[in-house]
Amino acid sequence: MKEKDQEKTTRERIFEAAVMLFAQKGYHGTSMRDLARAVGLKESSLYNHFPGKSSLLEAVLAYQLEGFQAASALMEEMEETGPVFNDPVELWIAGAGAFMEKLPPLTETIGLILHNEMFLDDQCGRFVLHELFRVRKELTEKLLRRMHAQGLIRYCDFTKTAAQYVHMLHGLEMENRLRRLEGAGVEELQARLMEQIVHFIDGLRNKEN
Repeated sequence: MKEKDQEKTTRERIFEAAVMLFAQKGYHGTSMRDLARAVGLKESSLYNHFPGKSSLLEAVLAYQLEGFQAASALMEEMEETGPVFNDPVELWIAGAGAFMEKLPPLTETIGLILHNEMFLDDQCGRFVLHELFRVRKELTEKLLRRMHAQGLIRYCDFTKTAAQYVHMLHGLEMENRLRRLEGAGVEELQARLMEQIVHFIDGLRNKEN
């Protein structure tokens, strides 16, 4: 194996360990020594790949943003070439499903980090406020406009309606995480989420649909 490839593999191992430890112990609760132990390296060796813990967090946020951008590009492609639906809920599920499938594998875990750290770390807080909310609102607005173009929902202020949905979703996600701590099952929580999505879309339907 070439030295460059070996370096990349080690960097990825450190990155993945950082994501898992940040999620389990918190960003401030994780030390470089913890990371070194997790990947089986000397602590000094970590600095050959990342200057410090803050640079690891920067890499985690960059990974998340790149995943959102790739998924957003897919949504734009679907808007141009995607199928026509007869029901707005079906379109919504197809769009949201395609977006989720395009996201990279560590996205959900990083989402947990952001949820836990957004009030503890300024960098995470800014990311949630200026990147996460922005992407979610933009994608929701695109879906709403597509649904209206296909005659599935009535006209509305798409920007404000998208913001309303994202704020509702954020609150529901927080509640669901608390319910999971109390032992609620994944299927139950998904059903609650879908119930709210259907209720939201039903309020936007054309009377003919």
